[in-house]
Amino acid sequence: AIKETQEKLEDIKNKLPQFGTIFEVTEKTRKIAELTQKISEKDFWKDPKKAAEISKELELLKDEVDEFESAQKKVEELLEFAKIFESSPSE
Repeated sequence: AIKETQEKLEDIKNKLPQFGTIFEVTEKTRKIAELTQKISEKDFWKDPKKAAEISKELELLKDEVDEFESAQKKVEELLEFAKIFESSPSE
């Protein structure tokens, strides 16, 4: 059962780059860097409405990327746990 779970987790881990492409993680990460730079400009808050829109967009992008990265990390942690569990002696 553990071996099956480990194989399924490996399969998911191997598919994560495809999911990253589907969810445009690289593009969103680039956009986050761009918006973060824009927010740091001294004239950014001169137009409060536009600044609020950009801030909201940045927040949403960060949330989406964080969720993907969190899922990726959880898969890796589960895979490590399965490997440790498999290699531990049976009692």
